[in-house]
Amino acid sequence: MSLGLVANRYAKALLQIALKEESVTEISKALHRFTEMKNSQPDLSHLIEVSIIHPKKKADIVDLILANSEFGTTFRNFIRVVTESGRLRLLSQIQTRFNHLVDEREGRLEAQVSSAHPLSESQKESLIVLLSKRTGKKVRLAWALDPLLIGGLKIQVNSTIIDASIVGLLHQMKSKLLTQS
Repeated sequence: MSLGLVANRYAKALLQIALKEESVTEISKALHRFTEMKNSQPDLSHLIEVSIIHPKKKADIVDLILANSEFGTTFRNFIRVVTESGRLRLLSQIQTRFNHLVDEREGRLEAQVSSAHPLSESQKESLIVLLSKRTGKKVRLAWALDPLLIGGLKIQVNSTIIDASIVGLLHQMKSKLLTQS
Protein backbone atom coordinates (compact mmCIF):
# COMPACT_ATOMS: atom_id res chain seq x y z
CA MET A 1 0.00 0.00 0.00
CA SER A 2 1.35 3.45 -0.89
CA LEU A 3 2.38 5.77 1.92
CA GLY A 4 -0.13 8.37 0.73
CA LEU A 5 -2.98 5.88 1.16
CA VAL A 6 -1.69 4.92 4.60
CA ALA A 7 -1.51 8.58 5.66
CA ASN A 8 -5.02 9.10 4.30
CA ARG A 9 -6.38 6.21 6.38
CA TYR A 10 -4.84 7.56 9.57
CA ALA A 11 -6.13 11.07 8.78
CA LYS A 12 -9.66 9.78 8.19
CA ALA A 13 -9.59 7.78 11.41
CA LEU A 14 -8.33 10.78 13.37
CA LEU A 15 -11.04 12.99 11.87
CA GLN A 16 -13.74 10.47 12.79
CA ILE A 17 -12.51 10.42 16.38
CA ALA A 18 -12.26 14.21 16.49
CA LEU A 19 -15.78 14.61 15.11
CA LYS A 20 -17.16 12.11 17.61
CA GLU A 21 -15.46 13.96 20.48
CA GLU A 22 -16.20 17.39 18.96
CA SER A 23 -12.49 18.24 19.15
CA VAL A 24 -11.55 18.89 15.52
CA THR A 25 -10.02 22.29 16.29
CA GLU A 26 -8.07 20.94 19.27
CA ILE A 27 -6.72 17.99 17.29
CA SER A 28 -5.74 20.27 14.41
CA LYS A 29 -3.89 22.56 16.82
CA ALA A 30 -2.21 19.56 18.47
CA LEU A 31 -0.99 18.29 15.10
CA HIS A 32 0.41 21.71 14.32
CA ARG A 33 2.04 22.04 17.75
CA PHE A 34 3.61 18.60 17.50
CA THR A 35 4.97 19.37 14.03
CA GLU A 36 6.45 22.63 15.31
CA MET A 37 7.94 20.78 18.28
CA LYS A 38 9.47 18.17 15.98
CA ASN A 39 10.91 20.84 13.68
CA SER A 40 12.40 22.86 16.52
CA GLN A 41 13.89 19.93 18.46
CA PRO A 42 16.50 17.96 16.50
CA ASP A 43 16.51 15.14 19.08
CA LEU A 44 12.78 14.55 18.65
CA SER A 45 13.09 14.75 14.89
CA HIS A 46 15.93 12.21 14.99
CA LEU A 47 13.91 9.91 17.27
CA ILE A 48 11.03 9.97 14.78
CA GLU A 49 13.26 9.23 11.79
CA VAL A 50 15.52 6.55 13.29
CA SER A 51 14.35 3.01 12.59
CA ILE A 52 16.59 1.01 14.94
CA ILE A 53 14.46 1.78 18.02
CA HIS A 54 11.62 -0.69 18.47
CA PRO A 55 8.26 1.00 17.72
CA LYS A 56 6.80 0.19 21.15
CA LYS A 57 9.84 1.67 22.91
CA LYS A 58 9.68 4.70 20.62
CA ALA A 59 5.96 5.09 21.44
CA ASP A 60 6.77 5.10 25.17
CA ILE A 61 9.41 7.81 24.71
CA VAL A 62 7.17 9.97 22.50
CA ASP A 63 4.25 9.57 24.90
CA LEU A 64 6.44 10.73 27.80
CA ILE A 65 7.43 13.81 25.78
CA LEU A 66 3.77 14.53 24.92
CA ALA A 67 2.63 14.04 28.52
CA ASN A 68 5.16 16.65 29.68
CA SER A 69 4.02 19.03 26.92
CA GLU A 70 0.34 19.01 27.91
CA PHE A 71 -1.11 17.28 24.85
CA GLY A 72 -4.59 15.81 25.24
CA THR A 73 -5.27 12.12 25.80
CA THR A 74 -6.93 11.57 22.42
CA PHE A 75 -3.99 13.05 20.55
CA ARG A 76 -1.48 11.14 22.68
CA ASN A 77 -3.33 7.86 22.03
CA PHE A 78 -3.40 8.57 18.31
CA ILE A 79 0.34 9.29 18.25
CA ARG A 80 0.95 6.09 20.23
CA VAL A 81 -0.97 4.01 17.67
CA VAL A 82 0.84 5.67 14.76
CA THR A 83 4.22 5.21 16.46
CA GLU A 84 3.63 1.57 17.42
CA SER A 85 2.68 0.91 13.81
CA GLY A 86 6.01 2.36 12.68
CA ARG A 87 4.27 5.19 10.82
CA LEU A 88 5.30 8.28 12.80
CA ARG A 89 7.49 9.38 9.88
CA LEU A 90 4.22 9.91 7.96
CA LEU A 91 2.90 12.45 10.45
CA SER A 92 3.38 15.47 8.17
CA GLN A 93 1.45 13.66 5.41
CA ILE A 94 -1.23 12.67 7.93
CA GLN A 95 -1.46 16.29 9.09
CA THR A 96 -1.75 17.59 5.52
CA ARG A 97 -4.45 15.07 4.68
CA PHE A 98 -6.30 15.72 7.98
CA ASN A 99 -6.34 19.47 7.28
CA HIS A 100 -7.57 18.82 3.74
CA LEU A 101 -10.40 16.59 5.02
CA VAL A 102 -11.41 19.22 7.58
CA ASP A 103 -11.37 21.93 4.91
CA GLU A 104 -13.43 19.74 2.59
CA ARG A 105 -15.95 19.08 5.33
CA GLU A 106 -16.26 22.77 6.19
CA GLY A 107 -16.44 23.96 2.56
CA ARG A 108 -12.99 25.55 2.53
CA LEU A 109 -10.20 25.47 -0.01
CA GLU A 110 -6.56 26.33 0.32
CA ALA A 111 -5.10 28.43 -2.46
CA GLN A 112 -1.33 28.29 -2.90
CA VAL A 113 -0.27 31.81 -3.86
CA SER A 114 3.25 32.73 -4.96
CA SER A 115 4.34 36.29 -5.61
CA ALA A 116 7.60 38.08 -6.22
CA HIS A 117 6.81 40.62 -3.49
CA PRO A 118 4.77 40.47 -0.27
CA LEU A 119 1.05 41.16 -0.70
CA SER A 120 -0.67 43.85 1.32
CA GLU A 121 -3.59 42.89 3.55
CA SER A 122 -6.03 44.56 1.14
CA GLN A 123 -4.56 42.59 -1.78
CA LYS A 124 -4.89 39.36 0.19
CA GLU A 125 -8.51 40.17 1.10
CA SER A 126 -9.34 41.04 -2.52
CA LEU A 127 -7.79 37.79 -3.68
CA ILE A 128 -9.73 35.79 -1.08
CA VAL A 129 -13.02 37.44 -2.15
CA LEU A 130 -12.28 36.84 -5.85
CA LEU A 131 -11.31 33.18 -5.35
CA SER A 132 -14.27 32.57 -3.02
CA LYS A 133 -16.68 33.89 -5.65
CA ARG A 134 -15.01 31.82 -8.34
CA THR A 135 -14.97 28.56 -6.36
CA GLY A 136 -18.12 28.98 -4.27
CA LYS A 137 -16.13 28.04 -1.15
CA LYS A 138 -14.32 29.79 1.66
CA VAL A 139 -10.70 30.27 0.64
CA ARG A 140 -7.61 30.28 2.82
CA LEU A 141 -4.36 31.56 1.33
CA ALA A 142 -1.04 29.78 1.75
CA TRP A 143 1.40 32.41 0.58
CA ALA A 144 5.00 31.96 -0.54
CA LEU A 145 7.58 34.45 -1.73
CA ASP A 146 9.10 33.54 -5.12
CA PRO A 147 11.44 36.25 -6.48
CA LEU A 148 11.87 34.26 -9.72
CA LEU A 149 8.34 35.34 -10.75
CA ILE A 150 9.68 38.91 -11.18
CA GLY A 151 6.18 40.32 -10.61
CA GLY A 152 2.54 39.28 -10.51
CA LEU A 153 1.08 36.13 -8.98
CA LYS A 154 0.89 32.41 -9.47
CA ILE A 155 -2.17 30.78 -7.86
CA GLN A 156 -2.97 27.10 -7.46
CA VAL A 157 -6.31 25.85 -6.21
CA ASN A 158 -6.42 22.06 -6.28
CA SER A 159 -5.28 21.15 -9.81
CA THR A 160 -6.06 24.55 -11.36
CA ILE A 161 -3.11 26.89 -11.85
CA ILE A 162 -3.49 30.56 -12.74
CA ASP A 163 -0.16 32.03 -13.77
CA ALA A 164 -0.40 35.83 -13.85
CA SER A 165 3.30 36.34 -13.21
CA ILE A 166 5.65 38.22 -15.47
CA VAL A 167 7.65 35.04 -16.04
CA GLY A 168 4.44 33.22 -16.99
CA LEU A 169 3.44 35.97 -19.39
CA LEU A 170 6.90 35.91 -20.98
CA HIS A 171 6.62 32.14 -21.46
CA GLN A 172 3.21 32.60 -23.09
CA MET A 173 4.59 35.26 -25.43
CA LYS A 174 7.52 33.02 -26.32
CA SER A 175 5.16 30.12 -27.13
CA LYS A 176 2.98 32.33 -29.32
CA LEU A 177 5.97 33.72 -31.18
CA LEU A 178 7.42 30.27 -31.79
CA THR A 179 4.12 28.86 -33.07
CA GLN A 180 3.55 31.83 -35.40
CA SER A 181 6.95 31.65 -37.08
